[in-house]
Parts: sequence; structure tokens; C-alpha cells
Amino acid sequence: MARKAAGRMITREVSRSQKLASLSPDSLTLFLMIIPHLNSWGKMNGNIYFIKGEVVPLLDRLTPKRIDECLIEISKKTNLKHYQVDGLWYIQSLNWDQHQTLAKDKRGDDDFPDCPAELLQTNSGVTPEQFQSSSRVSPEQLQSNSGVTPEQVQSNSGVAPELVVPEVEVEVKGEEEVKEEVEVGSGRVSGTLRVPSVGKKNADRPPPEKPVPEKLSPEKLVETWNTITESKRPRVTEITESRRRKIKQRLSEHPGIEFWDSVFRRVIKSNFLMGAAGRESWTGATFDWLMVNDRHSVKIAEGTYDNGSNGQTTSFKNTDYKKGTW
Repeated sequence: MARKAAGRMITREVSRSQKLASLSPDSLTLFLMIIPHLNSWGKMNGNIYFIKGEVVPLLDRLTPKRIDECLIEISKKTNLKHYQVDGLWYIQSLNWDQHQTLAKDKRGDDDFPDCPAELLQTNSGVTPEQFQSSSRVSPEQLQSNSGVTPEQVQSNSGVAPELVVPEVEVEVKGEEEVKEEVEVGSGRVSGTLRVPSVGKKNADRPPPEKPVPEKLSPEKLVETWNTITESKRPRVTEITESRRRKIKQRLSEHPGIEFWDSVFRRVIKSNFLMGAAGRESWTGATFDWLMVNDRHSVKIAEGTYDNGSNGQTTSFKNTDYKKGTW
């Protein structure tokens, strides 16, 4: 197991880091508070509920949802990456060795998987394919429409300063084609837009309704449990009235499928929750054990029972003590 320390070295270089300066206040706070929790290999559990409970338990504004948003920003702008492997989330500092001096032969075992290679292709943590799909417009399309070459597309602003087009008043006419020609540098750029009307005709039109997420039913939750755990844990074959009441209570607390998907996957990866704790009275977590109260699932989501975590009540064989494994 990788070593844990009471703190990590943070140098004065952070004060002049342009990457950190570009983060939002919440993301910067989260970034700095994550550093002391990284293990000796620069990694940690990346589950947002675990981060809430362990890293920022006293900051009410950093809810699990806000933490997730901040981790997306941090992963795009810095070398601290938030990634998923086999359905579980992790965090890794890619330039860990540049700032921490602990010798590798003294770090212990590396318990967490490495950041996937596809996230290492760019400084932002986003692959070219992901950038293409999220930006919607390719450099080639930008050149054909505006005359700007791909080389002039800058990583920060999107377009070179000398090619910024001044604002032009355009009269919008329903959904007709609107043509405008503007002066850019020494030449002129023309373009054709097809835009909806923004006049009084649309002023009273209600905004489009947001799609309502599918409500998670007891049957769907049971199906998810049986699918993820397969034959590793006892299957649920019948939803009794008692089970249904408990399931509905748990779903009222955590209605999202993402939460339960993460919990079920952590169950089958935990030695303790799989019954390998050396106790005759404990045979491992079952579906009913998860539904009986609101504590068990939250503790699992926070990583309490993960292999090697401080909160795990894992027992070791007597031979393990003799070998000096902890």
C-alpha cells in the first residue's frame, strides 16, 4: 500500500502558476486542499462523495455537484487529472515527481491505476477527438467560413488578436439568410448566417422545456445490482413489499443511477464487502444490507471500505503480522 503523509510539499511556485491563476475560486480551493490527501504516488480516490467527506467536509459551498464541476475544470487546465477506470473515479498528479522528493523505493505499493494514456495527449487533459466533438467547429471549417487559418487559431482566445472582427449591427429577418461583409486587417471577410428571429415575435415564446431525467425505479435498481455483481454477491430475485419500501426510501435520498452504479462497483472491489474479513459472522454485503439504512451506501461511496483505506475494518491473518505487512 502506498504511504500516506500528514502533509505534502507545496512550494511558492504556486503563486506564479498561470494554470492555477486561471482556475475559478472554488476550483483553486479544491486543488490546494486535494494535494495533502494524495498518496506517495500522487494519486487518490476520485469519488466526489469521498472528496466531500475527506477533503472539504466543512466547505458547504463545495457540494458533490460543485466538486464534480470543479474537477472537470481542474483536469482541463492543470496536471491534476480526474479519470475513470473500470467504473471507478481516481485523481492523479502527472507532475508529482517534480514537486515531491520521496524516493520511489520508499513509497510502497501503488494501489491506484494510472491515468489513461488518451488523457495525456494534450496539456488540457482533453484528446483531440474530444476537443473536436465539444468545440463543434474544426479548424478547417473555421478557415472555410471566415478565412482564418488553423495556425491562427490560438489555444487560449480561439482567434489571433489581429483577426478579431469588430461588432457589426445585423438586422435579423425571421429565418432568412443574413449577409454581412466586414473589414479585417487589410482584407475583407464575408459570411452568411441563417438565424432565428429575436424580435417581438419571439419575445413571448416560452423557453424550451428541459428533458426530465428518467426516474429510477426499484426494479431498475435491482436490475443494476444483479448486473454489476453478477454471481459474486447474492442475487435479488423478488421485490417484496418490505424491500420496495426500503428501496424507495434510499432512492428518495440518492435518486441518481450514477451514485448506485459507483456503490455497487465498489462492493465487488472491496475485500471486506466481499466477505474476506476473517469473521465467521460476516459473509459480505448484500442488497438488503445496503437498503437497511442511509449510512451503508454513503460510507461505500466515500471509500470507507476500499482496500487499504483507513476506515476499512479489514482483519489480517496472523501470518501477515509476522511478515510485517503493515
